Amino acid sequence: MTSTTSHEGNEINQYLDKREQELLEEIEQKKQKSQSLLSELKSNCQDIQAATEKLKAELQDKEVNSNQLFISGTRAIKELVGFQSALKDIRGKKSVSYFKFTRDPTTKQLLASCTAIGRVDQVALDLADHLASDLADQVASDLADQLALNLADQQTKPQVSAVADTSIIDRTKE
Repeated sequence: MTSTTSHEGNEINQYLDKREQELLEEIEQKKQKSQSLLSELKSNCQDIQAATEKLKAELQDKEVNSNQLFISGTRAIKELVGFQSALKDIRGKKSVSYFKFTRDPTTKQLLASCTAIGRVDQVALDLADHLASDLADQVASDLADQLALNLADQQTKPQVSAVADTSIIDRTKE
């Protein structure tokens, strides 16, 4: 019984270890993907911010010369359209996911069960009763075999007649 229980326990542990490892690998993959996306978005935002600061500085420097201001303003508008497009892409990618572990309903039921991984059922009578029964069966079988041998021996021995027996008895009296 112990080796069977041990084997069942090992099988359950191996299955649970395997599922745990699979879940940890899935979590790590999702984490890496999210971190990569966040890094990309952060880099894009920093690039847009730096370019915006540069345009702002150029526009402030050109305030005195209206021709240069017009040229810089026109270029700034074109760049702002590109920034808006980049921001739209960032908003589209902003779906950095948050994850929550949800226990499988079957696992919840298993853990709530009084017999979560199994139970031990009595499949034989008490050991003493079982041994006594086996011993009684063995003794009965041995006695039956011995009786059969004795009967077989008696049938194979030559039978002495009753007359001969009485003559032997008579001779002993003389």
